[in-house]
Amino acid sequence: MKNNFFLLVIIMLLFSGCKKSEYEIESYLENKTIKQTFKQLKIEKGLIPTGVAQSVLEDNEYIELDFNYFKPLTIEEARELVIYSAKTFFNNLNSNEELIELRKKDYPMKMIRITIFVYNPDYSDIEAPGISLIKLKKTLIRYSSHKERFEKIYEETYQEALQKVKPIKTE
Repeated sequence: MKNNFFLLVIIMLLFSGCKKSEYEIESYLENKTIKQTFKQLKIEKGLIPTGVAQSVLEDNEYIELDFNYFKPLTIEEARELVIYSAKTFFNNLNSNEELIELRKKDYPMKMIRITIFVYNPDYSDIEAPGISLIKLKKTLIRYSSHKERFEKIYEETYQEALQKVKPIKTE
């Protein structure tokens, strides 16, 4: 009798510990989408993934993707690259039906953060006043140059940048 009781307790512990929480499932699905986006942007745009940052705090929820890029950029090229990256990640997150069903809402664009460090093809730093950092944060895009520290070259909202980007041709 005593053995059956212990066996029952062990079985209950095993089964109760196997169920994942909604947060764990959401996190798994987000990470899967991040991995997909990293692969896609590496192939399509030559962006090299370097990291991820996330916050689940209620009024400061975000997911940030970080990249290196090895080619000097003009403001126009930088704008197109950061917009393309943000739209790709945004679309990948919001097209994951399991994830949206679990969250019960779409991901807003203001939750997407993109950081791109720009270098020369030989891995050396971009000399000022060239763009060495592009950062999309809370729908604001900042293009910066690096001397002793990052200094803002230009800033615009995501919406302003979106209006300036040429439409992507589809066949």
